Amino acid sequence: MAKLSMKLKQQQEPKFSTRGY
Repeated sequence: MAKLSMKLKQQQEPKFSTRGY
């Protein structure tokens, strides 16, 4: 489920992806 959350966040805000949220 963590992967799905990461993908959703990446689409919403790729900046958070670098932080690991």
